[in-house]
Amino acid sequence: MMNYKNTDQDYSRFARWLHWGTALLFLLAYCAVYYRHWFTEKQTPENMVALHIHLSAGISVGVIVILRIIWRNLNVQPELEPGPHWR
Repeated sequence: MMNYKNTDQDYSRFARWLHWGTALLFLLAYCAVYYRHWFTEKQTPENMVALHIHLSAGISVGVIVILRIIWRNLNVQPELEPGPHWR
C-alpha cells in the first residue's frame, strides 16, 4: 500500500516521487536546451522540438515545485538525524 502521508520518521512515497520527478524533469530541461544550443541549427524542426521539450519540462518543474510546497505545508516533516556540530 502506498504511504500518502509523511511520518516523523520518513517521507512518504508520494513526497519521494515529487522529489525525483522534479530532479528528472530538471535534468531533461537542462539536456534539451544544451542539445538545442550545441547540436541543432536555428529554425530547424529538431531545434523547435528541443525548445518545446525544454519549455514543457520547465513548466512541469514549476508546477511540481508548487505542489511540493503545498505538500510540505500540509504534512509533518521527519525529524533531522543528529550530526556533527560543524554541519
